[in-house]
Amino acid sequence: MIKKPKKIILLLRQITILSIIFLMLIFLLSFKRIHKPGKSILIASEKSGYKNQLVKLLTEELKKENIYIEVIDDLSLLRDIKINDWKSIIIINAIRARRLYWDVENFIEDNNMDNKIVLINTSKSGKFKTDHNIDAITAASDINQIDKVKDMILDRVK
Repeated sequence: MIKKPKKIILLLRQITILSIIFLMLIFLLSFKRIHKPGKSILIASEKSGYKNQLVKLLTEELKKENIYIEVIDDLSLLRDIKINDWKSIIIINAIRARRLYWDVENFIEDNNMDNKIVLINTSKSGKFKTDHNIDAITAASDINQIDKVKDMILDRVK
């Protein structure tokens, strides 16, 4: 006779644990960050010491203004981005052989260099430009000039 209450207690514990796990999962999923196109900025960048620091400075500054920011560090992911989902899209791209990264070039062409796009082209010297007729910020990958570049970018997205 004593065995039945133990089984019931065990079953109740299992149900309670599963219920708690279920509620925690729902709670965590409800925190998925939802962005609003009018207050959302996407930053797409390649990985490098300079670019990572620039992205860090930009995100710190934009978070002060309660703007939703998403950062992607793989420029090939631009092919999945819908431009109308964002107030601005900052693309930090290195110039190679006077060309933009392939996915950056396609994204810009597909979106007709929409005024939402802020393109930053970096090179070692900062003097290289692309063969494209694009109004871009061109900068050297010089950590001493990073605040100046950050301010130029922020002027265009605000």
